[in-house]
Amino acid sequence: MNLACRIMELKEAEITDEVITTIDECDIPKYLPVKNSEQMRMGFA
Repeated sequence: MNLACRIMELKEAEITDEVITTIDECDIPKYLPVKNSEQMRMGFA
């Protein structure tokens, strides 16, 4: 869940400056490395 989704679930009285400016670990997506053969090539050849 990201910050925008979490804020949308809160009531107006629960939204504070701290809630808006705090990034939780769950806001950052997990990095999954991709093998070179699986990467999509973009651009001009």
